[in-house]
Amino acid sequence: MKKNEGVTLDDIASVSGVSKATVSRVLNNSAYVAEGTRGKVEKAINDLDYKRPSANVKWSLNYDEITIVAEKNITTSANFFGGIFSLVEEHAREMGVTIRLVKVGKNLIQLKRKVSNSKAIIVLGVDRIEILDIIRKQSVPCVIINGIDVKQQISSIAPDYYWGSYNAAKLLIRNGHRKIKLITSNVNHTTLLRQDGFIKACSEHNISTNDAIVDLALYSPELGEFSTDFGAGELLPGLIDQGILSDCTGVVCMCDMIAISLTDVLDDKGVLIPDDLSIVGFDNIDASRFNSPPLTTVSSDLDDLCAITLSTLLQISNRPNSNSVRVSIATSVVERGSVKDISQK
Repeated sequence: MKKNEGVTLDDIASVSGVSKATVSRVLNNSAYVAEGTRGKVEKAINDLDYKRPSANVKWSLNYDEITIVAEKNITTSANFFGGIFSLVEEHAREMGVTIRLVKVGKNLIQLKRKVSNSKAIIVLGVDRIEILDIIRKQSVPCVIINGIDVKQQISSIAPDYYWGSYNAAKLLIRNGHRKIKLITSNVNHTTLLRQDGFIKACSEHNISTNDAIVDLALYSPELGEFSTDFGAGELLPGLIDQGILSDCTGVVCMCDMIAISLTDVLDDKGVLIPDDLSIVGFDNIDASRFNSPPLTTVSSDLDDLCAITLSTLLQISNRPNSNSVRVSIATSVVERGSVKDISQK
């Protein structure tokens, strides 16, 4: 057999017991791989008789610890960021890099103290200016996941929320739904992107978005600060009783946790999903698969997101004066059982 013929990176990853992203880093001579892991991948490459492509520039790994700055509720099982944290930790462990978690509280003096000796920083889901100003002053490599630096000095990486929400709305429209709404909580840049994508999809089909946006943050901002569903579980029963969803057949939710809370509330009220109302979530968290019914949602490859984040952090450490970048990870709709086709009605 010719070298490379039929052998893929997935094959090498399977044989060596590491991720595909780690195999790619070994093939690119990245310093971002622990020696023990590199040895396992090199052995698999040799055993499979894989001919490696031309190597890229080798970056130097200038730190052995990454500080992750995140909100306090990151470690809850239902939290989208909990999955990202686990993947970052897994990739870092393969590279011989340790992770240190710093949770953001109200005491900014404490935050300054906790990040003061950081060697590299990943900011997870936090982009408030006062927080980023503290991070900026550390003068260490930094990347934001799921946020944005309005001063355009810190690179950021996130799922493509605009087109993800656009495609979620388009799915409802393709299934005959024209009376649709978005349940959101506009607390930051990424949530506004989801709203904009939803509005674009509606405008392309001449669907009015007057009164189509249900912004939970307008009803009780303090609830969203401390709950994974942005207060949906507490707010939606009353809002539904007031008829906020009585004039629609389909709903896009800003995140899966809002969608799951919505299905729970509707179930208590005897509303059938998807017969009476179709729902699309966003994030594809594990709980979405076990929802009743299983939740149609928007997914992004979080493993790729984490690998690209760590690669970007490494490049910044080697090129500290380079311009910041913003990277969007492609999304896709995962169709399950929460959307009904009413196009033949």
